[in-house]
Amino acid sequence: MMKYFILLILLHLSLFSFSQTIKGKIVNKDGISISDASIKWNNNKGCNSTRRGNFKIKLLEGENSLTFQHISYKTKTITLFLSENETKNIEIILEDDINMLSDIEIIKDKNDKIITDVLTIKRIKSESFQKEVNNDLSDILQRFSGVTLSDNQISIRGGSGWNAMAGSRVLVLIDDIPLLSGDMGQIPWDLIPIENIEEIKVLKGAASAIYGSAAMNGVINVKTKSANKTQINNNKFPGYTQINSSFGMYDSPKNKNHKWWNGKRYFYKIDALHSEILGNTSLTLGFNHFTDEGYRYLEENNRNQFSLNLFHNPKNIDRLIFGVNGTFMKQEVGHFLLWESYENAYIPIDSNLYSSNSTLFHLDPFVSFKTNNGKHSVKSRFMKIQLDNKTNGVETGKDMFSETYYIDYKYKGWLDFLSSDLIIGATNSNVFAKAEVFNGENSSSTNSVYLLIEKEKDATTFSLGGRYEMVNIKSEDVFRFDNGEEKNDYSISYPLFYTGLKHKIDVNKNLRVYIGQGIRFPSIAEIASSTNVHGGTYIYPNLSLKPEYGWSFESAYHQKEQIGKMEVDFDIAYFLMKYNNMMEFSFAQWGTEYDLDHAYGLGFKTINIGKTQIDGFETEMRSEYKFNNKIRLDFSLGYTYMRPSSLTPDSVYAQTNHYGVTQDITFNNSSSDTSILKYRYTHLLKLDANLNIGKLSISGRLNYNDYMKNIDYIFTTELVNDGVTDVGYPAIIPGINDSRENNKNGDFLVDANFAYEINKAIKINFIINNILNSEI
Repeated sequence: MMKYFILLILLHLSLFSFSQTIKGKIVNKDGISISDASIKWNNNKGCNSTRRGNFKIKLLEGENSLTFQHISYKTKTITLFLSENETKNIEIILEDDINMLSDIEIIKDKNDKIITDVLTIKRIKSESFQKEVNNDLSDILQRFSGVTLSDNQISIRGGSGWNAMAGSRVLVLIDDIPLLSGDMGQIPWDLIPIENIEEIKVLKGAASAIYGSAAMNGVINVKTKSANKTQINNNKFPGYTQINSSFGMYDSPKNKNHKWWNGKRYFYKIDALHSEILGNTSLTLGFNHFTDEGYRYLEENNRNQFSLNLFHNPKNIDRLIFGVNGTFMKQEVGHFLLWESYENAYIPIDSNLYSSNSTLFHLDPFVSFKTNNGKHSVKSRFMKIQLDNKTNGVETGKDMFSETYYIDYKYKGWLDFLSSDLIIGATNSNVFAKAEVFNGENSSSTNSVYLLIEKEKDATTFSLGGRYEMVNIKSEDVFRFDNGEEKNDYSISYPLFYTGLKHKIDVNKNLRVYIGQGIRFPSIAEIASSTNVHGGTYIYPNLSLKPEYGWSFESAYHQKEQIGKMEVDFDIAYFLMKYNNMMEFSFAQWGTEYDLDHAYGLGFKTINIGKTQIDGFETEMRSEYKFNNKIRLDFSLGYTYMRPSSLTPDSVYAQTNHYGVTQDITFNNSSSDTSILKYRYTHLLKLDANLNIGKLSISGRLNYNDYMKNIDYIFTTELVNDGVTDVGYPAIIPGINDSRENNKNGDFLVDANFAYEINKAIKINFIINNILNSEI
């Protein structure tokens, strides 16, 4: 009994000794609040200031030493003497860095948040992927939990299936500006310069209320690099230059029948990045060359790319920053959609190979100006995409051309009467597309206004926002509406809202809850595309296609702890997404010509499939263990469980007409397995480990997904796999059933990397991707 009494006394004395309180605010010389400043006292770990620069801490009685640090300001240390039970209010003024255009000042401006992390946000720095061989951004994204890619179509937590030529439900931003092709609504992965990436952020969940259409399933935000003053100062030569090069070869496939080539197939890449700070101007130039012979028949890729980042801060206007970013790319690439057979899985059907000679570029002028109350910014983009498409080297009239004009104004400041952060803005985007496959010239115009308010009260942050989106689409063809009306243009508008909160239980633990609406308007390609693909199969237009809309909910718990030498970061989230009029790229007998030249009417069309729901949970754990100053182990594990399902499985969402006989299409009669939405998984597992031993680094990564149970039912039929021998119809895409039977255990991909730092300037890596030689 006595030991418990002693413990209670010690506890009381401990609480009593820390009953002295310091409250305060951290500002700069102009009185502007400094958020996320680090506060340490008595040489121990401390806390950070809030977004309004406020802090509140409890200290020991007597003399205390406090240190205030921020990446954009000089460090300040003060000493305070506190009497018993004393509460003291102070204001801390931090001095600006002498050079207004230091790397830290630019980074601070570029990482300006548009929304607090009430959504699940995952980050990855360039140091984590620069040591690997990544052909484009899509290769990097596959390491994020819950993220999958199929034919370059990205999906977060099962939000998308296989949509090879349809628009994206995930919006990709480059420095907060959307990067989607104007005609297809797809992500031009090759246009994103890997060597010029500073950080990648993945926002999971519907973010359309913040970012607009196409952010229905999430957002990928890529921050490009700026000149780094520290790196430049530590470099012996002018500026800072980084060069990466890689050379490799493809092994033979496990199934020897799939190897169609003799000898070896090689790939080669080199990229360079050079940055300078010239007075108050920051300049970064990037170059990338990539040559890949590939392992699919004649799917070779040759790419040259240049990138630019230019910032200027006038000496006489220290709060003004303006500049321009941009990327230019020329590329020749071959690709095919359907195989010849399972035995010849890497050869296109009828040996028909599409090749594209493409020119893509974007220029992004921007300007921002800070005031005592906030910041005004204008960001714009001009993007042009020109694709010269050929089949087996012959012009086929399938060239594509599109231009995108984008401008966004945003003000971020402080709302006095609500004591809240405020973001208000407006966006205009215009797309012009011209292609024979789109039946001529098409255009779309999007206008939107948005408002976000965030308020901190004690340990809780409340976030509320809305967006009003107005879209107009024009076409040379006519749109058909449910009421029978036909016209060449149509307009639609839609309001979107979200709300969320984040509650800090303590410094290391927090809870967050979010609900937000999402919408995706169909792309020009999904509405108007009409073209022959391969082997007589067609892509058919759908001039009655409707926008899809819905909402997303998430509740999550996050904890970060230091356990001895190990730091552990743990997160678990439950998510729920509901969609109406979900769009899917569907394979069926949409055509009415049933000869072999037209593949018996078989082809692809984007259609609305009704109401769907996806829910599940996701858990992630990251840890770092320091054995000593030279040995460190980094480890991350992520698991995602998803339940994608149709809420209207027997509703008729499309019809086909076979020899005058109308046939209804429902989810149930068009699915190979009705227990799950098409082209999705139930289980995803991602594991990443990295062991650093002095200058040696050994890392490994494992990706697993379970068997894809549901595909379009017609892909599994005798007509597609075997043909109809009675009437002499050959198989359309032979071997699909054989392939699926041989891969029923899901997919395991294991990669390894061995790196050695020769000196501070040179590092060499030996990389093996897909060690198990798995067949997907």
